[in-house]
Amino acid sequence: MSSRKNQKRANQLIRAQQAAERRRRRTIWISAVAVLVVLLAGGVTGAIYLTHRNAQAAQSYALPAGATRADPGVPVSHGGVAVDIYLDYMCPHCKEFETLAAGPLNDFTGNNTITLTYHPLDYLNRYSSGTDYSTRSAAAAGCAADAKKLPDFTSAIFGKQPAENSKGLTNQQILSVAHGAGITGAAFDKCVTSQKYAKWVAHVSNAAQAKGVQQTPTVFVDGKQVDASVSAMTNAINSAA
Repeated sequence: MSSRKNQKRANQLIRAQQAAERRRRRTIWISAVAVLVVLLAGGVTGAIYLTHRNAQAAQSYALPAGATRADPGVPVSHGGVAVDIYLDYMCPHCKEFETLAAGPLNDFTGNNTITLTYHPLDYLNRYSSGTDYSTRSAAAAGCAADAKKLPDFTSAIFGKQPAENSKGLTNQQILSVAHGAGITGAAFDKCVTSQKYAKWVAHVSNAAQAKGVQQTPTVFVDGKQVDASVSAMTNAINSAA
């Protein structure tokens, strides 16, 4: 009799333990579901917030004439072959390339062979002793684009290129160089001194990095990167024309 009672108590204890285990698992499951719901809600909210923030960021910078948010470079001519030049106004090799390429590019743009697009970058800011000369000069290039004088500005500013690891030109000196190239007017001066297009320069540089542009100058002809030399560029243009 005592044995049956003990067995009955043991069975009751087992059932009680099993019931407690089921309650514990149910509590864990309910808690997990609640956490998941919170996380999902937070994720959706976060995604909405990030999308909204990114949309705001995309709208928070001004664009110079000719540039778009999808293609932030500045076209200076229109023709059949696309030529994209990525440059930094602090870059000595960019100056060398631009000096040698100016003649052929003028010929190609003059007869509407190419759509020439400049992409001014901020890659060499670290070489201007904390003054962000690459950004400031590139932003001024955007102002020159508004005046339809970007090629003139590019030639002039490279002609006064400061040495790497210097402070670069001041904004007033940039204005002086531009004025010497015939780019004048109150709107232009205000654009340069206010750095109206500084955020645009950052966007151009981010887009260049996303495209795999790692150095300046970099040249693309009809979407294909070519060696940054005048001969390679002209050969590619002639082949594509």
